[in-house]
Amino acid sequence: MIVFCLWGCTSVTPEKPIVITDNLNLSDINLVIKSTQPIDSIWLADIGQKESYFVPFKDTVKINLKRKIDDLHNIHTFLNGDRIGTQLWLDGENLIIDIEIESNSLEVRNVNTSTLYERSLRYKKTFKELVEQEKDSVEIDDYIFSELRKNLDSPLSHAIVSNYLHRNQNYTDSCVCRKIVYKIIL
Repeated sequence: MIVFCLWGCTSVTPEKPIVITDNLNLSDINLVIKSTQPIDSIWLADIGQKESYFVPFKDTVKINLKRKIDDLHNIHTFLNGDRIGTQLWLDGENLIIDIEIESNSLEVRNVNTSTLYERSLRYKKTFKELVEQEKDSVEIDDYIFSELRKNLDSPLSHAIVSNYLHRNQNYTDSCVCRKIVYKIIL
C-alpha cells in the first residue's frame, strides 16, 4: 500500500476570521469577548438609549433587541469600577462582534454581517486620510457630499452631515451650510 501525503509549504491566513453562523442559536447582537482582566459587566445601548442593557459578564454575551438594528450603538465594559467602551454603527441580523480587552482598552476585532459597520469604517478611513494629506476644502467637501448622497437612507448620514457642519462652522452665515446640505438631500 502506497500512501502519499501532500503538505502545503505556505498557509494563507484570512484578514477576517471566517464565521459559520449555521446552527449557532444566535441572538440579535452576540458579543464574543476576550479579556486579560476581570470584567464586571457589559452595557449595550443604542445612541438614543431607547434600548439599554446591563448584563453580567460572560465570554459570549447574547442580547435580543426589541427594535431593528440600524443605529449607532454604545458597547462598554466595566472593569474594577472603570468604564471602557466604543461606539459602533450597526445594522443587520444576528451580529457577531469580536472584542478584545487589554490594558484598559477595548478593541473591536471584527463585526460579522453588518454592512453599516463596514461603510462607517470606510468613510472614517477615507475622511481621515483626506484631512491628514491636507487636501483642499473643495476635495474634502466633495467627498463628504458624495458619501452623504450614498448614505441618505442610513443613520450614518447624521455623522457625515456633522463632519461637514463642523468643518464649515466658521462661515459667518451658518444658514449657507444648512442650505447646501438641504439641496443635497432633496
